[in-house]
Amino acid sequence: LIIQNFGPFGAIFLLVPRCFLALCPGDGGADAAFFSSQFPREAQASANGLLIAVDNIVSGVSRWLYARFLFDPAARGCLAMLPLSARTIFTLLSNALCWYAWWRYGHPKRKED
Repeated sequence: LIIQNFGPFGAIFLLVPRCFLALCPGDGGADAAFFSSQFPREAQASANGLLIAVDNIVSGVSRWLYARFLFDPAARGCLAMLPLSARTIFTLLSNALCWYAWWRYGHPKRKED
């Protein structure tokens, strides 16, 4: 993600991280399986459909906002890195929030003797 910030200086900074990412198998659908397990069997298809719909809507809106307000096709060099750097910062902050939530709320409560 951080290497992709240097994309304005050459396509290699965008292509190489994507190629390495393609070599990784990912989560194999573990997130969808975990999400489905939170609902009764009869409601799992509806819940997954809602999750996909919300994901698509939010992705579309965020891409529109990025293209409308942040992306400048005439920008070069460090000025063109600004939106990419903002994306990286927000991604790292969201990951930190996820880690904190997992650390804070993900552990089962221990019984006091």
